[in-house]
Amino acid sequence: MSRERVRMTFYRGSVDQTARAIEGALSGRKIPSTWKHLPPGLSMRGLEAEMPSPEGPPSGILFASPVCPEWACFASPSEDGWVTLVNAVSASDPTLEAVFVLDDAGEAKFPARGFEVFRGGRSIRKVRVWKDDGWHFVNTGPMLPFEDPSAYSPRIIANRLTSSALSDLLLKLEIDLWAMFDDVATDARLLTA
Repeated sequence: MSRERVRMTFYRGSVDQTARAIEGALSGRKIPSTWKHLPPGLSMRGLEAEMPSPEGPPSGILFASPVCPEWACFASPSEDGWVTLVNAVSASDPTLEAVFVLDDAGEAKFPARGFEVFRGGRSIRKVRVWKDDGWHFVNTGPMLPFEDPSAYSPRIIANRLTSSALSDLLLKLEIDLWAMFDDVATDARLLTA
């Protein structure tokens, strides 16, 4: 959960509503979980210090940010950002819109950048660029009104969705990803499953 490696899910709703949806998704799959309220006013660095090790049980921090008032944010230390939880929550509460975001802004060995939108209990849009043995690009589902199709047109695959283009796209949804890192979290809760 740093500027260099973002794996976050934004749920359009309050922290309470999102926590209930997560709890419903986990209990529906008979996965026990616990919640711990974290001290108010933690910075992103403070939240990161509260984050358990990725080697431990599945976990994450759910919080609100004053710079993204319509959204609750969930960040996990897992390599994939616990994207399976997004699928489960979306299926459990189809009224809760979710946007999964990943961005390796730093010099990662295998960089990736993209977003996936969940509505009505399913993934409706996914755009991702990543590198493993070469650069790859996926663009599935109908384009959404907040997207700029020119962001995906460069011939060089690595340039098809830049950090700047991703940030601009999120700003249209009133998610100010980079301002969050300079702000404090409110109503932060640690989830352990």
